[in-house]
Amino acid sequence: MKDSTARVGLVFFITEFTRLPTMASYLSPDLIDKLRNSPAAKPPPGTIVDFTNPPDRTRLAFWVIGASVVVASSAGLLRFYSKIFCTGRNMLHVEDYLGLASFPFFFASTWALCKIPDDAGFFIHQWNLLFKDLEEFLYFYILSTTFNCITLLLTKVAILLEYTRIFVARPHRNKFYWVCYVMIICNTILYIATILVIIFACRPRDRFWRQYLPGKCIDVNIFNVLITSLHLINDMLILILPQTVIWRLLLTKKQKLGLSVVFSVGALACICAGGRVASAIRLYNSNDASYELSNHIMWGIAEVTTAVLVFCAPSFPAIFRESSPLNRFFAFFKPQGMTRQFRESGSANGNRLKSLPTPDPPLLTRPSPVHVHDNNGSSSSLTDHWHARVESPGHVLDKPEPGRILVSTEIEVIITSEPQRSQTTMPESARPSW
Repeated sequence: MKDSTARVGLVFFITEFTRLPTMASYLSPDLIDKLRNSPAAKPPPGTIVDFTNPPDRTRLAFWVIGASVVVASSAGLLRFYSKIFCTGRNMLHVEDYLGLASFPFFFASTWALCKIPDDAGFFIHQWNLLFKDLEEFLYFYILSTTFNCITLLLTKVAILLEYTRIFVARPHRNKFYWVCYVMIICNTILYIATILVIIFACRPRDRFWRQYLPGKCIDVNIFNVLITSLHLINDMLILILPQTVIWRLLLTKKQKLGLSVVFSVGALACICAGGRVASAIRLYNSNDASYELSNHIMWGIAEVTTAVLVFCAPSFPAIFRESSPLNRFFAFFKPQGMTRQFRESGSANGNRLKSLPTPDPPLLTRPSPVHVHDNNGSSSSLTDHWHARVESPGHVLDKPEPGRILVSTEIEVIITSEPQRSQTTMPESARPSW
């Protein structure tokens, strides 16, 4: 931010760093009050100053903040609904608790922005503000930025931890695993350093928002350009990491594309981080700090919102599975869904659903042999049936491809013949050990 002390006659107060507390004590309450009611910046030639009703876009900024709260809250609710009710595990991991802990700081950040009074609203040119209005604007900006850093720290650590759980088979620790943990350490150092610099950028500390006080500050504009550039690089790495694994999986191109789209939500975070870098550069080259800071704040709140989406997006596909509670609820309102009944299994899993046979068309319409292998290497062939249906908890495989390995905790084979129907469950010894 451009130092405005020279514009209001405060140059003589700037002294050596060690003597600042003594000089600051000479500021009387009357002088402070006079300085707070002085213009925050010199207007450009020919510009009409309006301190009473300056043009602004505060209402638009509040709409953006409100939309961010709605999007982030909805994504968080959908994630935890999916984790608790749709995956069939009812288990939360470390990354889930970190993501949950980030939401109070996100809400605190948006609260701080909403506390900016109307007199010091968003997108107001600095020459239309008094120092007292700029003081309130900068104070809540610093508060919001600090909460945003904590939110991004917790969210990005949660994202990287979930990547290690999804893409690394336990208990192996491959190169992908160690890259994720190195990034976790770098993220932690980066955001802690950012918070410390924001808090202790000036001496005295309150000179950051009380621009009329004598003191010294680091060049916050250069720091903003540097730190936002590092955030952009970090977001790009988080976007690229899962893609390096997805496109090497033994899946069809359609399945790879679907997974890639789910883990490409990070592209939105990269766009917002790039916008934040651009706004930091404009802030560095501008004398209108209050106006450019408003733009910087909007990109910042968008970056935090998209980071929350990146964290929550991998859980969204489970919501649309056939066995999810939401799908089963809406199925009762469809004509074909009214004929299907579901009952809870009494097995130890407690979450496996069995579907009674229905007049749905067979999945395999030709007599194709289905082989079941046990742990001893022996196999049995089921060829004397009209069709076969292969089910696993939460998955229905329409056309298993030859040579593919079906990974599941349990496989249930339901055999239906004409005109009688029977149900056969794979014996315990034949179930995969994984």
